[in-house]
Amino acid sequence: VTMVVPFRESKANKAWLFLKPLTWDLWFTSFCFFVFIALVVWILEHRVNAKFRGPPLHQAGTTLYYPFSTMVLAHTTIAHGARREELIKRGERVAYQKGSFVFRLL
Repeated sequence: VTMVVPFRESKANKAWLFLKPLTWDLWFTSFCFFVFIALVVWILEHRVNAKFRGPPLHQAGTTLYYPFSTMVLAHTTIAHGARREELIKRGERVAYQKGSFVFRLL
């Protein structure tokens, strides 16, 4: 479900905004899983997949690409959920059609 609502973004520095939602413990845990997934992918693939062979730097780059793309590129809905949470915190009003299933989502 996609809703169009007025949203005012702050002009603050957004370069490190992605760090704010999680604590350092969760970032560390995420990093450990990132490395673990990369290691498992390399162990399973380097003997049978030619893309995982070659110089160590090439193998490391190829191996780290897969968990990175899974964790970063595949989850575009997270940004939309964060905006909805911001609307709820500020008490913004959102219109919906009477009898619509959208009411249950809000």
